[in-house]
Amino acid sequence: MYKLLLKDFLLLKKVLWFPFIYAFGMSVAFSDTYAGALSASTIGVSYMLMIQACARDEKNKSELMLNSLPIRRRDIVLAKYLSIIPYAIIGILAYLLTQGIIYVTGFPITLSNLSFEVVFGVHIAIIGMISIYFPIYFKLGYLRSNIVATILFLGGFFLTIALIRNGLRGIYSPYTQNALNRVGNWVQTQTDWQIISYLIVLMLITLATSFFLSLRFYAKREF
Repeated sequence: MYKLLLKDFLLLKKVLWFPFIYAFGMSVAFSDTYAGALSASTIGVSYMLMIQACARDEKNKSELMLNSLPIRRRDIVLAKYLSIIPYAIIGILAYLLTQGIIYVTGFPITLSNLSFEVVFGVHIAIIGMISIYFPIYFKLGYLRSNIVATILFLGGFFLTIALIRNGLRGIYSPYTQNALNRVGNWVQTQTDWQIISYLIVLMLITLATSFFLSLRFYAKREF
């Protein structure tokens, strides 16, 4: 498992500098939105590194090589899911470095500090992203899945930013607004630890479902 994770980093070693440039750009672009800079940096970096790793696997025919070795396909799939952890860490580190540079240079923007709520929310978004992408990737392969993933990422990214900026005002359906208001009222009756518990359970169920779908699709693929 460790060697499979190391393989991805070796493939990405030539582009590991780019997340820091990307994080700086996103931090400047979304500095006026609460937690927008951190969300854009971490989610964007995680997505970029995930896609780059899959692209380089495709370019180097890594899957053909791995499937010719005595490696279980379950381990190959699991390694892809686990790789998102260091990608997210790199995204957060890139944001912190950007924050430090802005503080030292006196650049006229203000970035929000890390908080448990924001980091937790970002990781939920990342888990949602990989839970959608990886089953498509293991079903269709990189080339076809990349088109679907790009549409999903851009749609989800701009929808999230729009909701952060406009709240319910950006949703024009009265039925949708009413449903969301009911959910909001119910959430207000729950304690913080209850909400976190619900989200963790939902996150684990989503991730487990995604993993087993990916494993099932990948087990049926022929190379």
